[in-house]
Amino acid sequence: STALWESVSIPSSYYKYKVDEYPGEADSYNASGSTTIWTNVPEVNETFLKFLDYSNSTDSAEVDIAIEVPPEERAGTRNSTIIFTGWYAHE
Repeated sequence: STALWESVSIPSSYYKYKVDEYPGEADSYNASGSTTIWTNVPEVNETFLKFLDYSNSTDSAEVDIAIEVPPEERAGTRNSTIIFTGWYAHE
């Protein structure tokens, strides 16, 4: 991803993510191989969701994003880009 804050570099504890179950679609992915606890958003490519099921009944997951403004951050508009890339693979 790209940096969100001007006062801290990436990765930082002020910009985090994790994968979570989508409501009603339990077991849609391999939880033990996925990032299911809050983790600093990386600047480089990182696998965070493993073996997402492609069948219609369990084919969803959600990504939670947590942001906290660093104490030294000045006021102003901020933005960041996160790119998700997926590919087909058998478990």
